[in-house]
Amino acid sequence: MEKLIAIAIILILILIFTGRVNILIVAVSILIGATAVFMTLFFVVNFFVFLTFRPRKAKYLRIEGRFNDRWHNACYLVDGEEYLCIFPWEGIFIKQLYKENKECTVLFNKKMGRVYDKYAIVTTALGLVFSIGLDVGLVLLYLSV
Repeated sequence: MEKLIAIAIILILILIFTGRVNILIVAVSILIGATAVFMTLFFVVNFFVFLTFRPRKAKYLRIEGRFNDRWHNACYLVDGEEYLCIFPWEGIFIKQLYKENKECTVLFNKKMGRVYDKYAIVTTALGLVFSIGLDVGLVLLYLSV
């Protein structure tokens, strides 16, 4: 990864010093546009996935580490079994957001073995709205140039 970053920096410097800044601007705008489109696709897929989930009563248990403790997910008890939230937990306001043994309603899918808690639903909804707004803004920006 470090080699790719070093190569990218060298290429950027070569383009700047040779006066080819227009190529750099086009490349960066393509990268930003592709990122925005992939972000929108991610949230659209998540939106349709959580439409297949059904509401269930659950009890929040704890935050559990996964993937070599890089990602942490909220763990809920649904129908006597533990299930992890589909999105990683929020890294701030932990004590205010997650209260142990608190009853709540989650969206649950037994086949996937995951839940959407209210914070994952808000994340998906806001991410979808903002990513669509970003796409529309970028299209308007590209059309005006």
